[in-house]
Amino acid sequence: MDIFKYKYDELFNPVLQALHKLGGSGTNSEMEEQVILLGLSNEEIEDIHRGNTTKLSYRSAWARNYLKRLGLVENSGRAVWALTAEGLKTSSIDKEEAKKIVKNLSGVKKDKPKGTLEVEESEELNELSGKKS
Repeated sequence: MDIFKYKYDELFNPVLQALHKLGGSGTNSEMEEQVILLGLSNEEIEDIHRGNTTKLSYRSAWARNYLKRLGLVENSGRAVWALTAEGLKTSSIDKEEAKKIVKNLSGVKKDKPKGTLEVEESEELNELSGKKS
């Protein structure tokens, strides 16, 4: 039975907003503490995914992974995350648009230099955060 009610994509904005509240960077546990403030019950917080990993930790990790692929956060150290310049300007994203962009990025050819965004992808990120080019 799934007690934890949030799917990974429903955590995109709470994780993004947690980093904003934490001043732009934070550890996994600091971000999870902020997400817990959404009003999670003890049962939800303690709902186990597998082994000793909670569903909150597991799904938050997926949300961070997506936000990283979107260029909004970076992994600045072990279990430490920071908002990128783009992430600092972005307070929320459209989860469906985010999933489409990440899916498209996953299909990118391997010969493309790492860390480069095509103009089209850049426009998609602006669209995602509600900005106009």
